[in-house]
Amino acid sequence: GGGKGAVERLSIMEGDALDILPTLEKSSFDRIVAPRPKEGTLDGDQGKGDAGKDFLMAMLPLLKVKGELHWYDFAADHELPNCDRTRETVQSVCQSLGLEMEVIHVAKEEVLRKDNLEFAWTSE
Repeated sequence: GGGKGAVERLSIMEGDALDILPTLEKSSFDRIVAPRPKEGTLDGDQGKGDAGKDFLMAMLPLLKVKGELHWYDFAADHELPNCDRTRETVQSVCQSLGLEMEVIHVAKEEVLRKDNLEFAWTSE
């Protein structure tokens, strides 16, 4: 007893994540759960085609040492089960930030007829 529950610890911030994330304290989160952003009505790497790198660059510095980021990405059937495109994207961002990365789990789930892949790794 005595500790704060989730409701007391939760803050909802509305706005553009790329504007809000840089205002948050670095190395202050144990876990972040985030989907790769979609670009309007386009799926995959169409449009800007950065595969969410801007968001990863903004989120990863917020993790504590040994923190986990659960990154949800959409992949075509031919990319399963290795998901090399997503692994390479996440790995390149981690390397550019000087972070270690480990894929903990990849899961295939049916969500609106798309494959939803969960990537989680630790920063060290």
